[in-house]
Amino acid sequence: MNQQNESAEPRATSNTESASQASAPPPAANSPEQQGGDSGKRRVGRRAGRSATREEILNAARPMFAERGFAGTSIRAIAREAKVDPALVMHYFGDKEGLFRSALELPVNPREILSKVIEGDREKLPERIITTFLAVWEGPVTGEAMQAIVRRVFGEPDSFNLVRDFMGELIIESLSPALKDVPEEEARARISLVVSQMLGFVLGRYVVGLDSLQRMTHEEIVTYLEPTLRRYLLADLGDIDTSAGEHS
Repeated sequence: MNQQNESAEPRATSNTESASQASAPPPAANSPEQQGGDSGKRRVGRRAGRSATREEILNAARPMFAERGFAGTSIRAIAREAKVDPALVMHYFGDKEGLFRSALELPVNPREILSKVIEGDREKLPERIITTFLAVWEGPVTGEAMQAIVRRVFGEPDSFNLVRDFMGELIIESLSPALKDVPEEEARARISLVVSQMLGFVLGRYVVGLDSLQRMTHEEIVTYLEPTLRRYLLADLGDIDTSAGEHS
């Protein structure tokens, strides 16, 4: 519909409406209405359109995450770049992780999923990691989006490094409680091996598309991967020096 034609049409105004408009007080000097004229100022009031505001924040966040990494990017810096109050960023995304997930368009909350993986018998942990992984990456609701994201990320070095660092630390942090009876550095080494194993599987099955991996059923994947993850997580690695290279 042509908005100019619509606004040009005369409209009858009732006496009640005219009186209401006449008696309405002018905006206060520091009101959001008057501040809105200065585009250089941070806007703390209601913005014109929820989706537009949310997209402005995401547009500010994506290059900052790519340049500075997850740990080096703050909510305040993103808010300053988007010219909004930090509270508005928190309102839309909850926290920095929520903003990061939205910037990547992740269809799941990896922290919530990982918290469920470590519940239960530790002897079953390797199998739970694999079955949960497959449920997310090949599920009817999340699978298509996850595979599209990983194909895009592997083609963008900055995005790949960002996701690798964020997810690597998140997985180590989330799975470490299951290995609380081993030294911290040893636990990090074990979990890092699990991450590398699953990353290789992602590359082969979803990005490169190796025929033998693509043909595997979920049961076959568990059969092949479970012993390897079990060895990484639960085998006796106490005699391995995980500090190698620290003093080189």
